[in-house]
Amino acid sequence: MKSEDIVRSIKEIAERNIKDREKLNTAIEIAYEDIRDENADFKFTEIPESSPPHNACAIDGSRYIVPVQDNIFVIARAVLIRGNDKGNKEIPPEIEQEFKITSNYYDENIVGNKSILLMLQLETSLLNKCKDVNVIMIDGPLIDPPVYYQDSHIDGFPDLEDYTKMRATKIIETREKSMVIGISKRFSQRLLVNYFSNRGMKQISKSTENFLLSLLFLKYRMEKETYNTPLSIGPIEWDLFFQYERKLEDLKSLEDAYQMYREKFQEAGLKLISYYYQKDFSSPIGRIDTLNLKEEEPGKELIYVNRWAVSQVKEITILNKLADDLSNVSKKESERLVSLYNLFTMSNIEKEDLILKRLGKSNY
Repeated sequence: MKSEDIVRSIKEIAERNIKDREKLNTAIEIAYEDIRDENADFKFTEIPESSPPHNACAIDGSRYIVPVQDNIFVIARAVLIRGNDKGNKEIPPEIEQEFKITSNYYDENIVGNKSILLMLQLETSLLNKCKDVNVIMIDGPLIDPPVYYQDSHIDGFPDLEDYTKMRATKIIETREKSMVIGISKRFSQRLLVNYFSNRGMKQISKSTENFLLSLLFLKYRMEKETYNTPLSIGPIEWDLFFQYERKLEDLKSLEDAYQMYREKFQEAGLKLISYYYQKDFSSPIGRIDTLNLKEEEPGKELIYVNRWAVSQVKEITILNKLADDLSNVSKKESERLVSLYNLFTMSNIEKEDLILKRLGKSNY
């Protein structure tokens, strides 16, 4: 292709994207006005800074995948951090953790998917150790993961169906004594984009969830001049996300996963409700998933999230940030464990070679 043709093609793409962005901004402005004027199914709410005395804990996990010889190693860890607030916030130094190492010879992508289940299983198991607390803040959504992690059984890793039953049961049991909150920092499924696209704003389907949310929060803050006020959009019952027959492709697997959890939650008289939350104008936006009894007034969970929230921290709360830092499996740590594995295997090989030599079957 000639240089002038390349330049022309890039110019055409840029012009087309500029026109699309103008249409998108107009659609988002309409969406904003619908929320502001309470013509949508949810609203903007400014969150008070104070909270009742309480105990809290945060749970986070990580995993590291390492190819070793003919195996794929997975190192997973989950950590629990406690926080007490009796007027002054305190973070005790003790932590709880779950740790597991496993391996398999399957393809790295398959093991990678399964490793997420393994990490989440460890996180879920820590719910039992969150005793005498008012609120539990889990890193990630309450109903993670979507069903595309459904693979055949692999030794050493949980299956999706078994994991889903275990996680739903644990969350429901824990919810009898404490509030359970999921905090999502990344929006791989465009729930709000799908909502507004089905309300006649089709151009919004070309937006990412984060771009839409960023503009909605910014427009409110600019109009109300509340740049440092904690703010939420909600409450949004999850049935609302999936009420439309026409859905974005990236919601289909999430809907299947939701239905698996929804059945268990309904049996316990619970419903899944979400909020989008931002500490201040310079902080990231998080989705806060909550479980409410049908007769409960939703929203009280946000007071506790906001109490522990820290400006400009992607983990949203200081407890979740500490849990994330402490649960992280570093490259250095994984290398040390792999070295230990190699030491054991080499030692075993040396013994086998020695036996072969004594039997006269070695070439040495």
